[in-house]
Amino acid sequence: MDKDLYDLKKIVYNLESGYFKGREIELLDHLIQTAQKMKNTYIEEEKSMYFNADIELEKISRETFLYKPVMTKNYYEGDYLERFGEIRTSDLKSCRLLEVHNQFWQAYEVQKGNIFASVPKDLASPDQIFKLESLGWDTVEVDVYEVKKSNLSKNEFAKYIQKAFKYNIVVLEVYSGSRMILSYDLK
Repeated sequence: MDKDLYDLKKIVYNLESGYFKGREIELLDHLIQTAQKMKNTYIEEEKSMYFNADIELEKISRETFLYKPVMTKNYYEGDYLERFGEIRTSDLKSCRLLEVHNQFWQAYEVQKGNIFASVPKDLASPDQIFKLESLGWDTVEVDVYEVKKSNLSKNEFAKYIQKAFKYNIVVLEVYSGSRMILSYDLK
């Protein structure tokens, strides 16, 4: 990977410097090939991270959620999460979505995660969506994975989730007993 990154930098440098006047197309083709090679390597690494001998995940859907972003990096410091929870509740009450939100999250019991306010967009009316968005909620795509098997301890599982999914919630579907990972596609 480091060699590919070095090659990309070298190609860009050569393009900028003008040393290869008249060969820009050739350099750009090489740039594209090198970037594609890097992309393929990242994809393979990602696949091996999600699917290995100790854990098996199956992507079961991609859903659209409304999500309220956290506005600080150190959200566990002080009473930030408590105040955030109060604002989340107030937002949902003002949109008449609190009961829907609570019913959804009771059906999917949160076990762990770093997302503190979200609700499936399909459960809200266009007026409710508009109001939440005006209160600072964003629309986000969420990949839903079912944990098919896991030979990891609780601690190892938590480390795996943290490494594999940057923004996530681990839930237990109450009805089926299935453990799932909701991976939020945040930038």
